[in-house]
Amino acid sequence: MDRAFAVLAPNDSEEFTKSVVAAIAESIPEYSELFASDLGGRVRRNIGVTLNTFITAVARMPMEEDRYSQGAFVTPALDIADNLGRHEAKEGRPVALLLSAFHIGARTLWGQLAAAAASLGSDASTMAQMADALFDFVDRLSTASVAGYEHEVATSVSVVERERESLARALLVGLTHETAARRARQARWSLPQTLTPIVVSDADSTVVLRQLPSTTLVVQNDLPGEEELHGLVVLVSPNLAVRQRELLLQLAGVRAVVGVTTSTLDVAQSYRWARRLWINHSVSSASDAGALPLDAEHHLADVIVGADLGALEELRSRVLAPLSGVPAPHKERLMQTLRLWLLHRGRRDLVAAALFVHPQTVRYRLTRLRDLFGDVLNDPNKTLELLLCLSEVPSSPEVN
Repeated sequence: MDRAFAVLAPNDSEEFTKSVVAAIAESIPEYSELFASDLGGRVRRNIGVTLNTFITAVARMPMEEDRYSQGAFVTPALDIADNLGRHEAKEGRPVALLLSAFHIGARTLWGQLAAAAASLGSDASTMAQMADALFDFVDRLSTASVAGYEHEVATSVSVVERERESLARALLVGLTHETAARRARQARWSLPQTLTPIVVSDADSTVVLRQLPSTTLVVQNDLPGEEELHGLVVLVSPNLAVRQRELLLQLAGVRAVVGVTTSTLDVAQSYRWARRLWINHSVSSASDAGALPLDAEHHLADVIVGADLGALEELRSRVLAPLSGVPAPHKERLMQTLRLWLLHRGRRDLVAAALFVHPQTVRYRLTRLRDLFGDVLNDPNKTLELLLCLSEVPSSPEVN
């Protein structure tokens, strides 16, 4: 490189930096705002370091080299470009803006360098090599910045996904409003007014997710709760109430429990109900290919009845003891008849219609039940216990 130019260019680097910054700010409004912000001074210094790196390296470049390849000299500039790409990713600006800034800066700097070289009488060969070196340098800066940008995006996505799953787990256990708001900010997730938990088998979770908003939170493995459940996923979907019926129809045949839509901070309670219904109704073993998912809103009584299965089984063993000696087929018919008789308040015609049997058949069975239970059927407290114990007895019509 011409010795005079090698001395002149570094001394003019501050002016070169000002020209580059001004050109970028004029062409890209987003960066005009950046230069005017608190970070502006730091960005200018980094541009100055980058330009000095290039000018110093080119000044030392042997002219016989075909390409600019001073790796040791450009490493600091490449590090700056990598960090700049990461910063742009964090700010959410497209990488194309940064690449445009590099190209604008390169054109501006080349104009300044070419004018300086011409004033010193540099020949065409020197200027061609200088241009080749400059645009090769900018290509390397661009590559480094894109690599930093892509790495930050990939890392940020991974971090956000972990933060969101962590937030979902915390919501399913219970959070205060202040904690929920803070955790949501960390996860870059806006707290909605309502949430709906959906308990679904892992195999069906992808099908369900397709029908839900993209902001739905996902919890997999080690679900919160006392009972250990395997092969399940919990989807926590925002503002779903207005289309919940439509969703149930779309998910026909999917093994799932759609929880009650509640305020965001009450979703832990709704999740507990959905878990209990999944366990009580053995949803995982459901075989009806066209059945709708279980809608927790219409099964809250089942949640109450099944809140303590041990206590319910103990109550059944005591209250239904009079039926213990009845053969299984006859026992099931008597239990169906007794449940419907209690629900229909003694209306034998309604019981007969529900079972598709003759009213005389109902009368015969009731006589048998009175023989077995005696005055228990006249005691309001005992009949309440009977209803609780018979809550899961099917009441489908009999087939003769």
